[in-house]
Amino acid sequence: MSEIQDRIYDNAKDFARAMVQLGASIETDVEKLIRKVVIDLYAAILKDWPRDTGRSLGSWNLSQGFIDESVLPEGYNDSSAECRATYQRALDKAKESGIDLDDVIWIVNNVEYAEALENGHSQQAPAGVVNKQLATFTRRLDEETRKYWWAA
Repeated sequence: MSEIQDRIYDNAKDFARAMVQLGASIETDVEKLIRKVVIDLYAAILKDWPRDTGRSLGSWNLSQGFIDESVLPEGYNDSSAECRATYQRALDKAKESGIDLDDVIWIVNNVEYAEALENGHSQQAPAGVVNKQLATFTRRLDEETRKYWWAA
């Protein structure tokens, strides 16, 4: 009951001020949550993506407002250590990009065989990666949203 009493205001001005603060807080929290989910989704895709030469791994792009169609050149070949470095560079680039929520956020891979890898043509990820991660992150976002609204 004291929680409810804490939310009762003496006048309309205090109530309005509290609503503006709550609105700003919710907007900031939602933006942080979406940024975190996008970066975490990108990281999960990169982490689970099958690797051979590292070309398809290194060709994952996160962009906003446009589709980044860049791919690593044919013949690209990474050692295992270089694959991990490629993954880390891509993740660092995504974290530094400062996602703007007013634009569409794209996570794409334009290597010509990326779709085949997603459809199970790799023993490393026979069930694919992207659809599995999207389902996982959709559930997580739903859970986090429910927690937030119950806590508010």
